[in-house]
Amino acid sequence: MKRILLHVGTHKTGSSTIQETLFAHRELLAGRGIHYLSIGANHWDLYSAFMKDPWDWFENLRRGLDRQQVIENNERTLRLVKAEIQASTAKWVVISAEHFSMLEPEGIAAFRDWLAPLGEVQVVYYVRQIKSWIASDSQQCAKVGIRDCPTPYDVAIQRLYDFPVAWMEAFDRRRVRVLRFEDAVSAGLTNSLLAVAGLPTLEQLGIQEQRFNESIAAEAVECFFRLNQIAPINSDRRNDRLVQALMAMPGGKYRAADLSAEQVEDHNRKMNHLRGRYRLDLYPSLRYQGDGDGRAPFSEEAIDHLLILLNDTMNRLDAMERRTADQADF
Repeated sequence: MKRILLHVGTHKTGSSTIQETLFAHRELLAGRGIHYLSIGANHWDLYSAFMKDPWDWFENLRRGLDRQQVIENNERTLRLVKAEIQASTAKWVVISAEHFSMLEPEGIAAFRDWLAPLGEVQVVYYVRQIKSWIASDSQQCAKVGIRDCPTPYDVAIQRLYDFPVAWMEAFDRRRVRVLRFEDAVSAGLTNSLLAVAGLPTLEQLGIQEQRFNESIAAEAVECFFRLNQIAPINSDRRNDRLVQALMAMPGGKYRAADLSAEQVEDHNRKMNHLRGRYRLDLYPSLRYQGDGDGRAPFSEEAIDHLLILLNDTMNRLDAMERRTADQADF
């Protein structure tokens, strides 16, 4: 029977690095008995097939799919993936999408039951220390234009507690491995995934891990929050040149605000529950550090960058006005 290595995320734990690395070397991996699905580096179309109200999912909306088109696309994806897994001669099939982590319990159960006839499933879920995750998700959402303020605690604790619990409850606990992002970075993000299945390391396969989603400066994050308010993504007011300039802005690392006393208490209670109920020791208890927001003032480098940008822009506008005036005189 085939074995299925199901990587379910979560977001901001190196999923793009894992996906792009494995997808880029599908042929080499196939020769070593590892089949990575061909429907793309990120297998999020499978997420659409098992989520609630997929026609309202922003990725389907972004692609301009109406309700019937989403249904047809989901059905087509399921047919193609099922046929691909059945036709593969590899012992292991790898499926990966960080969006899987957000499936509701009913969706996880439906996904589990759909996979059951195709192979024995091993689930891998990556977690990340909560303040580090908030900082990383905040800057990612800022630069892609989908958030105009830092990621809230309630969103972060779902990735660390609620979502992995849902997967452990849906599958046999022995079939779900929860890995710490911090440990995986040291061993290699992709290597950590492959190690769960006892598969060769990238070094043994002759593959170099690719890196994606580089961070941006804290000052750039703050600027993007404001830009996303006044010129939302896909609006006519959003200037691509400005976006690129903000991406290149120098500055320090973005840091999340300190957690409130209530949030610290909630986090510690849930980490203790994971230890007691699931024998899963992820992160030590946090201490309340005060109510500082952690957001540093703009650096001189960042201010210089913006002033140079604005100065050059104004000079170009002045030059255009002079040319227009000269043409009018002529």
